[in-house]
Amino acid sequence: MGSRMLRSPRSQIKARYAKGLVWAGGAAIISQLGMYACAVVGARILGREVYGQFAAVQSVVLACAQVATTGLGITATKYVAEYRQSDTAKVGRILGLCFRVTAVFGGGVGLITFAAADIIAGLAFRTPELAPAIKAAAFYIPFFAMNAYQVGTLVGLEAFRSLFVASVLQSTAAIGVTLMLTAALGLVGASAALSAGAAISWVVHQVFLTRQCSTYGIRKLSGDCWGERAILTEFALPAVLASSVGAAVVWSSSVLLTRQSRGFVDMALYNAANLLRNVVLYLPGLGAKVVAPMLCNLKGLSKTEQYVRVWWGNTLASALAAVIAAVLLSAASPVLLQMFGREFRGGELVCFLLFASGVLEVLSVAYYQVILSHGKMWWQSGVVTIWAAVWLALAFLLVPPLGAVGLAICSLGAWTIALGLYIALARRLLVASEFRNEPSEPISLEAL
Repeated sequence: MGSRMLRSPRSQIKARYAKGLVWAGGAAIISQLGMYACAVVGARILGREVYGQFAAVQSVVLACAQVATTGLGITATKYVAEYRQSDTAKVGRILGLCFRVTAVFGGGVGLITFAAADIIAGLAFRTPELAPAIKAAAFYIPFFAMNAYQVGTLVGLEAFRSLFVASVLQSTAAIGVTLMLTAALGLVGASAALSAGAAISWVVHQVFLTRQCSTYGIRKLSGDCWGERAILTEFALPAVLASSVGAAVVWSSSVLLTRQSRGFVDMALYNAANLLRNVVLYLPGLGAKVVAPMLCNLKGLSKTEQYVRVWWGNTLASALAAVIAAVLLSAASPVLLQMFGREFRGGELVCFLLFASGVLEVLSVAYYQVILSHGKMWWQSGVVTIWAAVWLALAFLLVPPLGAVGLAICSLGAWTIALGLYIALARRLLVASEFRNEPSEPISLEAL
C-alpha cells in the first residue's frame, strides 16, 4: 500500500497528461481536418489565383485578430490553471476582465478593418477588387478574439473533452458553410464563411465554458474584474505585443510576396504548403496545449520535481513527433499538393523548407513553456521582436528573387535564431534557485 501511495502523485500526473492528450488529440484532428477540408473546397472552387487572393484576405483578418485577442487567450490559460483550486473568486474576476477586454478590442479592431478595407485592398495589395472580400471577413475578428479567451479558459480548466465536442460541432458547420457560400458567392462567399465559422465557434464554446465554470464553482464577476488589471501589464500586454509583432511581420511578408510577378500564384502555393506544415506542429501542439496548464498548476503548487519531469518528457516527445512528421510529409508532398489542384505541382522545395522550420518551431514552443509558466512574458516579447527582425530582413532580401521559396527560407532562418534564444532563457530559469536541488539529467514521461 505504501509503495502505491508513493507512486500515486506521479501516476496522477501521468493520467492527467494521457487523458488530456487523447481528448486534445481528438479535438485537434477534427479541427485540422475541418480547416484542411475548407481549404481544399475553397481552392477547387476558386482556382489557384483566386484562392491566392483569398489567402491574402485571410492573412489580413488573421493578423488583425491576433492583435484583437490582446494576449488574453494564453493569459486565461495561465491564471485559470494556477488559481482554479485555490481562489475561484479570483478566476471569476479574471474571466470577467477577459470578456470585457476582448469584446471591446475585438469589436473595435473589426470595425476598423471593415472601414479600412478599401485602403488595404488598394494600397497594400494593389488589388482594389479585394475590398468586398475583406469587409465580409472583418466580422471574423471580434468572434475570434472572444473565442480565444473561451478556449484559453477551457484549456486552463483542462476541459479537453469539452474542446473535442466543440471542435466536432464547429468544424462540421464550417465545412458546410464554406461549401455553400463559396459556391454561391465565390471569393466574397469564402471570406464570409470565415466570419460565419468564427461566430459558430463562439456560440458553441460559450455553451461548454458556462457548463465547465459551473462544475468548478466559478462565476464570471464582471463588476469586480478591474481589480485584476495588473495581469494586463504583467502578462497580457507583453503577450499581445509578441503576437502583434509576429502577425504584422508575417502579414507584411505575405503582402511583399503578392507584389511579385507571380504574386497570388505563389501566395496560393505558400498557403497550401503552410497548411501541410501544420501537420508537423500537430502532435507537439497537442502536448503543448495539455502541458501548459499542467506546468502552470504545478508551478503554483510548488511541485518542482514533477514540473521538471513533465516538461522534459513533453519536450523529448514533441521533438520526436515533429521530426517523424516532417520526414513523412516531405516524402508525400507531391501527392498532397495535387489535392489542391494540378496548378499546385512543383512546390516540394517550399514544403521541405516549411517542414524543417516547423521542427524548429516545435522545439521553440517546448522551451517557451518554461517562460510561460514562470510568467516571464516580457522575455517572450523580446524573443519575438528578434524573430520578427530576422524574418523581415530575410523577406526583403529573398522574396523578390525567390518568391514562395524565399518566404519559406525566412521562416526557417527566423525559427533557427528563436530556438537558440528560447534554449538560453529556459535554461536560465531551470537552473535558478528553486531548481538547484532537482535532477540535472533529462527525464522522460516514462520515468513518471
